[in-house]
Amino acid sequence: MAHPTAEQEATRLTRAMIGEVERRRGGPGEKDSFAFNATAVDAMLRKAIERSGLPEREALRDVAAWCAGSESPIESVFSIQAYLDAGLESEEYMRVVSEAEARYAALGLQAAVGLSGFDLQLREECPEADNKEYRVDFLLEACLCVARPGRLGRALTSSLNVECDGRDGHEGWERQCEDNARTCDLMESGHPAVIRFPGRAILRHPGGCFRKAVRILFNGLPEPSFAAELADAVRPARRPFRGSSRDRLRLVV
Repeated sequence: MAHPTAEQEATRLTRAMIGEVERRRGGPGEKDSFAFNATAVDAMLRKAIERSGLPEREALRDVAAWCAGSESPIESVFSIQAYLDAGLESEEYMRVVSEAEARYAALGLQAAVGLSGFDLQLREECPEADNKEYRVDFLLEACLCVARPGRLGRALTSSLNVECDGRDGHEGWERQCEDNARTCDLMESGHPAVIRFPGRAILRHPGGCFRKAVRILFNGLPEPSFAAELADAVRPARRPFRGSSRDRLRLVV
């Protein structure tokens, strides 16, 4: 029986994850799935398995659920990082969450902030731009629940479009002008703001890119002073909620 080569062993988890993604799609995915550094992705997957505490195959299925809609290796890397941070509540991600919640706690509010939506490959219509239709790589959604002690909470949301710009489709002055025009069309039609990351940055620093997007998303939530006004308008609860603020968020979402 032939033993796997060092390269095969170093990319085993990546190949297994691609298999899980293809099973979810019911067909083959990207043909250039190995065009990126599969060894580095394997390291991300090992970290996911270790942090989740799940058996390897079950953990890879969870990761595949976050990646199933991706159409490029760059988007897959961003999706894996989202699973590592938001899906498994990494220490770095929870630090960003705590920073956002502290803004509201400073006004005496009980607050819980979290990522409530992570969608890939959405079609956005732009009636203000001759009814053009654009595909956005990711739509991130956040939910904030704020409450005064002893009162029911109010749920508030924000959204952010994230674009992953690979070299092939976005390099050059003309392509960048097209990207800028597309961003303006989306925002003019009332769609969420757009943030763009170069593909090279995502491949080199996936955690930094994902958490930067989350910070911008959380900064789009209502200002603490406005949230306080909404919380003050809520009548006291007959039976005050006694769980943690994070439990309150889960109930609202």
